[in-house]
Amino acid sequence: MMYFTSDLHHQHKRICEFTGRKHVTKYENHTQWLIDLVNKRVTNSDQLYLLGDISFSRKFSDVADFYSQLNGQKFVIKGNHDDRKVLYQLVSEGIIQAWYDYKEKTVTYNDKEYHLVMMHFPIASWHKQHYGSIHLHGHTHGSYQGQGKILDVGVDNSIKIFDEYKVFSLEDVVYFANQREISSPSHHQPKDI
Repeated sequence: MMYFTSDLHHQHKRICEFTGRKHVTKYENHTQWLIDLVNKRVTNSDQLYLLGDISFSRKFSDVADFYSQLNGQKFVIKGNHDDRKVLYQLVSEGIIQAWYDYKEKTVTYNDKEYHLVMMHFPIASWHKQHYGSIHLHGHTHGSYQGQGKILDVGVDNSIKIFDEYKVFSLEDVVYFANQREISSPSHHQPKDI
């Protein structure tokens, strides 16, 4: 199974104050709350795509300890608060499988192919958008919904969509995308997929 999340903000001292997380946890318990949130759904045989701003720490040992406690094969899409040097070291030590600035992936769900375009930031026009590709992003903490098959997979958007904090499964992503119309701001017109 594949799962997606973003904007965990590990070791961000004021994230609970700035978000609705203050209703379910506080800074002193935030790290364990994040670990439990991920591991409640993700097993070690699953793929976990983390779409940026995972940790605010720049100290490798802190970041490595946090990632090591998360289940799954971990693939990171770099966010504006993620450190490249730390990400390279996480890969070299086998703590995460890979990291990217931008990633496209075609997946199969219920015998149908879906093209995913992943980036930390939401973008207005993405590859194969007019064919119904799905753009997954973070960064906005649920404040930006966009047009077309676009989804903020951050934990602060999950509470708005599902009325609970959780990571998004591929099933969740496909269900949400299928509720939205294809939209293309470019010269390409929407096409049936």
